[in-house]
Amino acid sequence: MGAPAFLVAIDLGTSNIVLAYTPLGGAEPQVQILPIPQSTGPGQWQALPSLPALRFHPGADLDPALISLPWPVGPLAAKQPPAVLGAWARQLGQQQPERLVHSAKSYLALEQAEALHLPPALPAEQGISPLLASAGYLEHLAQAWHWQHPDHPLAQQQIVLTLPASFDEQARQLTLTAAHLAGLTHVTLLEEPLAACHAWLQQPDAQAQLKQCQRLLVCDVGGGTSDFSLLQVAEDGSLRRLRVGEHLMLGGDNMDLALALQAASKLGAAQRLTPRQWPALAQACRPVKEALLGPAAPEALPVTLLGRGSALIGQSQSSRLSAKEVAQLLLEGFFPLVPLTARPQGARSALRQTGLPYPADVAISRHLAAFLDAGGEEPLPDALLLNGGPFASPALAQRLAQQLSQWRGAPVRLLQQTDLDSAVARGAALFGWHRQQGERLIQADVARHYFVQLAGPQGLSWLCLLPRGTPVGAECPLALPLQLQCGAPVQFVLASSTETKNYAPGEPAQAPARLHPLPRLSTRLAGQGQVPVALSAHLDEIGLLALHCAATDGSARRWPLQFNLRGHEQAQPATAALPATVLAPIQGLYGARQATAGLIPRHLRHQLEQRLGPRAQWTSEQARSLADALLIGLPRRRRSAEHEQIWFSLLGYCLRPGLGMPGDPDRVAQLWPLFAQGLQHGHQAGAWDTWWIFWRRLAAGLDEAAQLAVLDEVGAALMPTPPAKVRGDEPLRLIGALERIPVGLKTQVAELVLARLCRQPAAADAWALARLAARQLAYAEADYRLPAATIRPWLAALLALDWGAVPELAFAAVAMSCQGADGLEEPLRQAVLARLDSRQRERWQGWLNGETAADADLLSQLWGDSLPLGLSLA
Repeated sequence: MGAPAFLVAIDLGTSNIVLAYTPLGGAEPQVQILPIPQSTGPGQWQALPSLPALRFHPGADLDPALISLPWPVGPLAAKQPPAVLGAWARQLGQQQPERLVHSAKSYLALEQAEALHLPPALPAEQGISPLLASAGYLEHLAQAWHWQHPDHPLAQQQIVLTLPASFDEQARQLTLTAAHLAGLTHVTLLEEPLAACHAWLQQPDAQAQLKQCQRLLVCDVGGGTSDFSLLQVAEDGSLRRLRVGEHLMLGGDNMDLALALQAASKLGAAQRLTPRQWPALAQACRPVKEALLGPAAPEALPVTLLGRGSALIGQSQSSRLSAKEVAQLLLEGFFPLVPLTARPQGARSALRQTGLPYPADVAISRHLAAFLDAGGEEPLPDALLLNGGPFASPALAQRLAQQLSQWRGAPVRLLQQTDLDSAVARGAALFGWHRQQGERLIQADVARHYFVQLAGPQGLSWLCLLPRGTPVGAECPLALPLQLQCGAPVQFVLASSTETKNYAPGEPAQAPARLHPLPRLSTRLAGQGQVPVALSAHLDEIGLLALHCAATDGSARRWPLQFNLRGHEQAQPATAALPATVLAPIQGLYGARQATAGLIPRHLRHQLEQRLGPRAQWTSEQARSLADALLIGLPRRRRSAEHEQIWFSLLGYCLRPGLGMPGDPDRVAQLWPLFAQGLQHGHQAGAWDTWWIFWRRLAAGLDEAAQLAVLDEVGAALMPTPPAKVRGDEPLRLIGALERIPVGLKTQVAELVLARLCRQPAAADAWALARLAARQLAYAEADYRLPAATIRPWLAALLALDWGAVPELAFAAVAMSCQGADGLEEPLRQAVLARLDSRQRERWQGWLNGETAADADLLSQLWGDSLPLGLSLA
C-alpha cells in the first residue's frame, strides 16, 4: 500500500450516503464533497451530492443492461442479485415497494442482521442481507471514488466511517465487516453526533459561543435513528463526551409513515390500502417532506397514491400536503411539549413497520426527557446542537429549543449547524484530519457501563467490568479473585447500560438499570478444571470490547477473549452438538443446496425420531442442537409451503418455552424479526395455526415490547368477527401465553376473554384466562401479576358457569385462586375447591393450597406443551 493521499469520510446514513474528503499533508483541511454517479433512469446516470440508501431488486421485466454506470460491476455486486442503487431505485420503489431495500443500516442494530434477507417480500435467494446491502453501498462509493481518482484507490486512503452513537458493539462490528467486504480495511469509526460537533466547531465563532456554555446536548435525528449525546464544556472551550442515549430506532422513516397516513386519510383510503401501497405512499411522502421542511419551501406539494394491479397509472390518486400541516403534524406527533418527568408511552402506535423494532411512542421529546432526567442530579444542558434532515425546518428546530428551555427554566443557546445534509460527512473528515495531526478536539471516553454476569453462593449477579467514563483503550483491571472454568463448554454473559449511576471496576450491581444484553460468547477454553484468574477489560477506539483472563496460580497462562459479537461464528456452542448423521435430514431440506432424494418435509420428524428416539424423550440439549441446525436454514424455510410449515412446527417444539438454556436469548432475538415478515405460504391449510403455536412456544423468551407487538396482531381473535388468520383456538392460546403485557392492558384483554366465556364457554378461552389471571405466573416477573381485587369478581363469574361442560374452567379457577396470592380470601378458595370433582381435587388440591409445587403434568397443562427434559426454570 502506498502512502494515503486523502482522508476520506463516509456518512453511511439510513436515508442518504455522503462522502467527504480532504487532501493530507496541507497546513489546513480542505474538505470537499464527492459527487456520486448513480442510475437516474433507464440507461441514464448522473453524479449527485449524495447516494440515497435505497436498493431496488428488479424482476424479469427490467433488463439489467439498463442499469447504467460509468464502471463495470464490482466483485461484490457480481455475486449478488442485480440491483439498482440510489436515485432511480427510489422511483422504481414507489411503483414496486415489495422489491425495495431501505433502512439497511437500521437492521445492523439487530443481533440477527446477517440471517435476515431484504426485501422481506422476495424469496431469500432473490434478496440480500442488511450486512451485504451495506457493503454494496460502500463498494459503490469505492468505484465512484476510483472513477474520479484513478491513481488513489479508496482502499489505500485513510477512512472515517460514521455510525450512530447508540450503536452497540455488535452493530459497530457489523459496520466494520461491511467495510471490509467492500475492500476497505483502513477504517476508523466515529459517532455521528461527534462528527456533527466537529463540523460545527469549524465555524468562526464556535469557540466564543462554547465559552458561554457548560453542557452541550447534541440531538441528531436522521432517517432511521435519533441519537442523543451529552457533552461537558470546559472553561477553555474543550469538549468531553459524558454519555449517550439508548439506541432509538425513530427518525425520518417514521415521519414519512405519519405523513402517508395523513395523505391516505385525506383521500379516504386509509382503511383500504394494500400492503403494497403503504410503503409506496411512504416513499412518495419522503421527498415531499424534505421539500416542505427545507428552505424556500412551497406552500403545498402533491402526493400521488398509485393504484392497484396492472393499471397503476390509470387508478392513481393525488392528495396535497401543505407546509403548514406537515410542520404541525410533526410538531405535535414527534415533538410535543411535555414535562421533564414524561416518559415514552407503552401503547402501540398506529404506525407499523416490518422487521424493525420501532418504538411504540414516536414522541422524540418524551424519549429525550427520559435521557436527560435519568440521573436526577445532573444539570440540564444550556446549549443545543441539532443535526439531521428534519431540523432543516426552523419550526422543528425552534420547538426542540423551546422544549429544552422549558425544562431548564431558562433560555437554551441554539447552535446553528450549516448544511445539515453533509455536516456528518464534513465533520468526520475534519476529525480524521485533526487526528492525523495528533489533535483531539473532543474527548470521548467509554459512554456506557459494561457488566459481566457471575455465579456465586447467592446465585447470579452482575459485576461492573468497565465503568462509563473509562478512557478509550485503557486497560481496566478488576481487583478481586475469580474462577475460570476450562476444558468444558462455557459462556460469558455481558451487558451494557447507559444509566447515570457511577460504578467502580469490579463493583457488584444487583439490578443495573437500562440493561442491554450483548450476544453471548460460547466457547471452550484450553486447560482443565477451575483456574483462579484476574480479569481485565478494555474498549478500543472502534468500540470493540476485549476481555483478558490471567491465571493467578503462577502458571502465567492467559486467555485473551475478543468478545464475539456475531453468534453464528461462535467457536463452539455451549450445547453439545449432535452427530452429522442426526442432522443430515435437516441439512438436506434446508441447506444451501437442497438434497431431494428421499427427503420430504413432512417426514422430517419421523426421520429424527429414528435417530434420537421418540420426540417426547429428547433432552433439552438435543432439542437446542436441532434448533441450531434449523436456524442455519432460516433463509431457506420458504422453499415450499410444506418446508415453511414443518420448519416452524419443529423449531418451535425444539425451542419451547423460549428460555432456560444457554444461547436462548440469542436464538429468540434471531427469530423475532420473522414475526413482522409473516408467512410466505399463509394460504396453506393449517399454516396460521402452526404460526401461532410457534410464537406461543417462544413467548416466554419475548420481552414486553415484543409481546405487545404480538398482541397487536393476534388480539383481533377477540373481535366479534375475527379475520381468517386469527380464527380458532391457537390464537387464543397465544394470547394467554403473553404474560409480560402491562397489567392495565392485560386486565382489558382478560375481561374480553371472560366475556366470551360467559357467553359461550370454550376450552381455549378458559386456558387463556387461566394464564392471564394466574396467581403464580409461569415465567413473567411478579410486576405483571394482576391484583387480587381484579380477580375476585372474575372468580365469582367462573363459579356460576357449568364446569362439567368445559373442564378447563376448573383449571382456570384453580390457577386464579391458588395459595400464595395476595389478599385472596380463603372462603373464595374453598368455594373453588368445593366445585372440583374427585379427580380434579386429587390432582390440584396441593397446588391450590400451596402445599406442593406444580408437577410435570400440571406444568404441561399450564404451558400448553410438555417441556423438554432437563429444563430448569428459575
